[in-house]
Amino acid sequence: MLNPTLAAAYEISPKVQPGIEGWMRVEFPDPVPHPRPFNVGPHVYAGPTLLLNFGRIWWSNGVYLRWTDRGRSPNPGDGFGSVWARSIVGFDL
Repeated sequence: MLNPTLAAAYEISPKVQPGIEGWMRVEFPDPVPHPRPFNVGPHVYAGPTLLLNFGRIWWSNGVYLRWTDRGRSPNPGDGFGSVWARSIVGFDL
């Protein structure tokens, strides 16, 4: 399995940091079935992010659009949709 990522952020202030991220996921089953199943990828996503820093508590969000198989309609059993989102809350101990 391979999961590379790439990101860039701009610090408007120590409290607000917008950015952009991209990531990919691909699996390499052995042997590789033909045709290659959709869930093993590759799947490439990219989109905007936002980090809000409140001192000892921070909140990071990202919304990503799938750039591979863009015209594909979702099917039952698909592990990856057209949009992916994440939200993380952190506490500085």
